[in-house]
Formats: sequence, C-alpha cells, structure tokens
Amino acid sequence: VLVTAIADSKKPNEFVKSNSNEVVAFNYYDHHYFSEKEMNEWISAYEKLEGEKIILTTEKDAARIKLHKEFLKKHGEKIFVLPVEVKILFDEEKLFDKLIFDFVSKAKGE
Repeated sequence: VLVTAIADSKKPNEFVKSNSNEVVAFNYYDHHYFSEKEMNEWISAYEKLEGEKIILTTEKDAARIKLHKEFLKKHGEKIFVLPVEVKILFDEEKLFDKLIFDFVSKAKGE
C-alpha cells in the first residue's frame, strides 16, 4: 500500500510498481493532513492483500502521519518510509551553498 500527499506522486508510484506485484495507491493533494478514516482505508487495503506486504509513504508525508502515532500503534501497523532526496538544478550546488552561508553569516552578524 502506497500513501502519498506530494505535488507529483508519479515517481514514487512508478518506483513501487516496478518493485511490487501489486500496489494499492492512495494519492492525495500536496500537504494533505490525513484523517483516521483515511488511515482505516489504508489498513483495510493492506489487510486484503496477500503475501508479503507493507504500507509505504514518503519521508515528507511521514511527518504528517506521525501526528496519528497512537492510532497506528493501536492498530499495530508499521509504515515504511521512502527518503526524500533534494537536488539543485543546473549544477548550482555551490551557488546554493554560498547563498545559505551568506544568509547565516549575515543573520549571525558576522
């Protein structure tokens, strides 16, 4: 079971589908806050699957799912997390690092 609430869920969906026999995907709009009703839907889908199965989400979405930690503990479901990778476009990592360094230095009064 894949749960995403990100701007573009295409890559996680493709990744999971390429590595799984069966995928039940729950894709929500970006920054969606999950409800216990929705989590019950994930658990229900999970329970219907046979064989090896997991509930998987992105690192970004896991931060909002953690708000329901007690609910999930009660149901005994573990949720696995795909890490988020940040990439700077156009090979401008050094420029980005400099901008951050300059900002922090200015904020510190250096």
